[in-house]
Amino acid sequence: MVYFTNGHGKFYETTPQVVLLEPFSNKIMKKFYRTLDPAGVPDVVKDVPAGTFNIAIAEKRNLVLYDVEIVANKLTKVICTLKNCSLAFEYDSAAKRPMTEFMATVIQRNVADGKVINQKCTQKLEYEPGSYHIVIHTYPQEDRYIDLDFDDTKIITLPQPGFIKITTELKNRKLNLFKPVNDKFLQFDSKNSSDTSLQHLMIQPGQYQIRYLKDPTKPYSKETVIPVSVRPNRITEVELPK
Repeated sequence: MVYFTNGHGKFYETTPQVVLLEPFSNKIMKKFYRTLDPAGVPDVVKDVPAGTFNIAIAEKRNLVLYDVEIVANKLTKVICTLKNCSLAFEYDSAAKRPMTEFMATVIQRNVADGKVINQKCTQKLEYEPGSYHIVIHTYPQEDRYIDLDFDDTKIITLPQPGFIKITTELKNRKLNLFKPVNDKFLQFDSKNSSDTSLQHLMIQPGQYQIRYLKDPTKPYSKETVIPVSVRPNRITEVELPK
């Protein structure tokens, strides 16, 4: 039976792969996933060879217990004391540039009363091992679903943002902004054409569309679609015709 604890009375319900390794040679003798019963108690793993092994947690083997003795016909309880994981953010082409522009909301998943933490993207914070939903407050918003492993640092990378400058003679017109999702363009926001923020709007690199009605008195008329391509650290100027 394999237990995971923080060493202070808390036991984790994570279900990673466990690897039994022959000492010195590091030959894999058995692999299995640590599972739990409905009460959260680790399931007994059977057909485990007797002997003395090193036990690694997950294939990356960032946590190893050495010289664990497994006796034939006897239940062995293996207790792994874990350190917290770390989460940090970087720009994929400028790792040394602090990501001062954004915040992230880190949501613990698959756990009753999971924690919700607001993290500056300039910070490196510790979390318990487990599954997380990361909401990065870019424009448009980015969502990541990750597993934080034991004694590990997870770095989420993002492209550096770009900017668009929209000029138009349209007054108080609704502009709908679309981004690609799978094989479609889906709306993620709308702006008023008179909004001054459109003169210098920070946005993530990528392909977008701006859609609007030239004549709002005809709501069923065909929309005008303006494609927009945004590059990192560049200002893309867009002119919307009447």
